[in-house]
Amino acid sequence: TKNFLGLDYTAYLLTQRIDGLATVKAATPCLANQNHYFQNIRAYFLQHIREANLLQSHKMRPWLEALSLGVTDGLSQTTWNELKASGLIHLISVSGLHISVFTVFILGLMHSILYCFPQINGIIAKNRLAVLLAFPFAYLYVLLSGMSAPTIRSFIMLGLGMGLIWQMRRSR
Repeated sequence: TKNFLGLDYTAYLLTQRIDGLATVKAATPCLANQNHYFQNIRAYFLQHIREANLLQSHKMRPWLEALSLGVTDGLSQTTWNELKASGLIHLISVSGLHISVFTVFILGLMHSILYCFPQINGIIAKNRLAVLLAFPFAYLYVLLSGMSAPTIRSFIMLGLGMGLIWQMRRSR
C-alpha cells in the first residue's frame, strides 16, 4: 500500500485550514536588544550580588541569584540534574511561591508601619492601605525577576487576591 502519487502538501494544508506558511530566518528575543529600564536595574542588582565581597567565591551565590532575580546561569548542570531528580526544580524558578512570600513580608511590614499611625484608621482601613502600598512592591519584584510566564500568572492571581482584600468589609 504505497502512495505512488506522493503527498499533495498544498491540498493537505488546505484541509487543515492553513492558508499560508512563513519561515523565520533569524530572531532575537524582544528584550535582548532593547535597553529596558528594569533589565538595567536587574543587571545592576546582579552585578552587586556577584561583586559583593562576602559572596564572591561563596558556593551559595548562584542560589541567591536564582532565588532572588531568576538568573540560573550560575547553577551547574549537576545541580540542575539533582534538582530534577528530587522534584525540587520548580523551587528555583521565580513563581507564585516567591512572589507570595515577598508580598506577605511587605504586607506585614506595611501593617507594622501603619500600626504606628493610629490616626490613619479613621481615613482608610489599614488592610486596604497595606494592600495599596504592597501591590507596587510586588509588581516591582515581578519586573526584576524577569517577567517569566509563571511570575506573570502568579501576579495576576495575587492581584485578584489583593482585590478581594480591598473589597473586604469590616464586620460590626
